[in-house]
Parts: sequence; C-alpha cells; structure tokens
Amino acid sequence: MKKFLLLLIIVFELSANNFLQAQWVQTYQKNGIACFTVSGSNLFAGNYEGVYLSTDNGTNWTTINNGLTNTYVRALAVSGTNIYAGSFSVFLSTNNGTNWTKVDNGLPYGDLVYCIEISGANIFAGTQGSGVYLTTNNGISWNAINNGLDLVNNRILALAVSGTNIYAATDKGIFLSTNNGTNWTLVENYPSFDSFAVSNRYIIAGQYDYGVFLCSPDLPDFWVFAANQGLTSHVYALKVYGTYLFAGTEKGGVFLSTNYGSSWNSVNTGLTEGTSIGSFAVSGSYLFAGGDAGVWRRPLSDFGITAVESEKYKLPTDFVLEQNYPNPFNPTTIIKFSVPNSQFVTLKVHDMLGREVTTLVNEEKLPGNYEVKFNGSNLSSGVYFYRLQAGSYSDTKRFILMK
Repeated sequence: MKKFLLLLIIVFELSANNFLQAQWVQTYQKNGIACFTVSGSNLFAGNYEGVYLSTDNGTNWTTINNGLTNTYVRALAVSGTNIYAGSFSVFLSTNNGTNWTKVDNGLPYGDLVYCIEISGANIFAGTQGSGVYLTTNNGISWNAINNGLDLVNNRILALAVSGTNIYAATDKGIFLSTNNGTNWTLVENYPSFDSFAVSNRYIIAGQYDYGVFLCSPDLPDFWVFAANQGLTSHVYALKVYGTYLFAGTEKGGVFLSTNYGSSWNSVNTGLTEGTSIGSFAVSGSYLFAGGDAGVWRRPLSDFGITAVESEKYKLPTDFVLEQNYPNPFNPTTIIKFSVPNSQFVTLKVHDMLGREVTTLVNEEKLPGNYEVKFNGSNLSSGVYFYRLQAGSYSDTKRFILMK
C-alpha cells in the first residue's frame, strides 16, 4: 500500500511538473524587448538598453553592449557570422556580440532604424523618417532607395523578402519593390502596417486595427483581408512556423492561428494579464515572445508542434551541400542543400573537363532545406561534379554515374 501511494505521489508530481511547464514562463524581466534574432544556439534580444545574449535557451542572459554607443536597439538580424543591430545608426558584430562597430556611412544622422532585412549580399534598413537604405558591402556604405515611397510622416516599420520581391510595411500601407528597392509601388493602402511573416504559401502582414492581411508570392500586389475571427487585440508582431501563425498583440498577449488568420485562439496560459508582445523567435524547441514585461518562453510541443515538425521547419544556420544519395547512382540521385538566408542560388552539374552538363537550380531561395533530383539517363557512365553557388558561398562534390 505504501509503495502504491508513493507511486501515485511520483506520478502526480511528474504530471504537475509537466503541467506547470506547459505554459509561458518569464525567463528575463528586462522591459520593452523589441526584437530577437537567432544564430545557432545563440539567442539575441534587443531593447532600449541594448543587446542581450542567451546560450541556454533563455535561462540565463548576458548584456553585450561593448562598442554599442546607441543602446536603443529596435532591430536585430543575422547574416552568416555577422550580427546587425539597428538603433539610431547600425552596428555590426562579427564575434557574437562581444564587440560592436558602427557601420552607418550614408545613413541619415539620428534617424531610428526600425527594421533590418537581409537577402543574400543585400542588407536593407527601414528608418523612422528617411525611408529605406541598402548596403551591399556589409554596412561599409549605405544608399537611399526611396523612389516611389511616400516619406511624409511615414515610418518603415517592417521589411520582408520573398524571392525577388521586397515588401515594406508602413504607416500608409504596404509598398512593393521587385528590383531590390530601385522602385516602389503602393500595393495595399490600408494604414498602419507594422509586421510581416513569410511562409512558402503566403506573405502575411499585421495591421494595427484590422488584424492580418495575406498575399500569395505569385500575386504580390493583391492582398486580401483574413477573417481574423477571435483576434481581439491590435497586432504588433507575427511569427510563422510551418502552418502555425502566432500574433503578438497590444495588451492581449499571444494568439495562434492554424488556418492563416481565418480564426484565432488566445494562448496566454502563464502570461501576465494585459501583456503586450512585440517580437517572436524560435530557438531550439521553444517559442520566445518579447514585450513590455521582458522575455517569455514556451515549448513548441505545447501548441501541438511535434519534434518531427519542429525539425522539419527549423531553419538552417549555415550553407550546407550534402553528398548525394545514392552514390554511385543509376540513373537518378537526390542532392540536398541548406540555405540560411534568402539568396540567389545556382546548382550546376559539370563533367570531368569542367563543361556544364545541366543547371538544376537557378533562382532566389528563401531560408530552408531543399532537395532536387538529378536524372543522368542521357549521360554516359563516369565521374561528374555538382556545384552549389550562393553569394560568396560555394561548394563542389563528386558523384559517379554507373550504368
């Protein structure tokens, strides 16, 4: 009987612990967390006092402000080993935030950088009052790219890249550029857009008063209003993870939609009532939310996201070209590769003399893991090479066709 009671107590304690973990937990009490970015196992957060780093899924945080002369950090972004912080200028760190260097030549003096978006070698910065700026040399110099943008009382609050399209969320609506910012066109004139999320199916925009709008990458200038049933607060932030869409709201916490905004459910267990959420990140097996009360963490599994799904939608942190399988092959084989940020990617096959046999990929790719099938039925047996090129990254591997 005593053993039975002891077993019941253990089971009850384990169940209670699992229940307590299955909710939001505050892991950092710095107010006003405005942005996150992730690089491998490093999670960075920014607020009006600077940048913070966690290497253990948010359990512990370290302030990393050395060289950061403007500590009001509104934007963070990662490109390879480079980390960018947007403040009243732009700062660059090449050593995980240990040191920061100002890289703002050409940016307007004293104008707050609200957002930073990276597409290959192109880095875009959206500002409070001066429009959008572009650098192609890691911030050494910036150029204004505002042709077609309405800059009168119009903040650039968010940027998004989908293929060759760039979107700017502003106080006056959504602007689209199809040529790296050379020209912009107003494609949605509802006011007060301030957040984006990009999936393989939709570009999703958060609008302050009316909820969420959607467009297809194939119809970038045609936006539709999602039903937004159950969404009761102004949207400040969006995060898409597979088919799961999270919205951070003003004093309403976090909402979840699994049908791209048609309907929403509040998922606020553990959050302080009335919490505003303005930023999200996925790191490890957790969803992080940042806002006026600091950093909150919740297991992805708590939303019904399985470990398999989590791994499927986990974005890579480095370029990887894998060895094909099978190898040798006859006549087909699979080649897998990973892209950590939006890049124009080419994947080509060459023969032993270096002559190009075929091009398998020749297009802009979003961050993700990809695979392509190569069919060598029209080639003779022998040794061939496949080469992946994406920005400054390149890798070549050998494979054998054996008929």
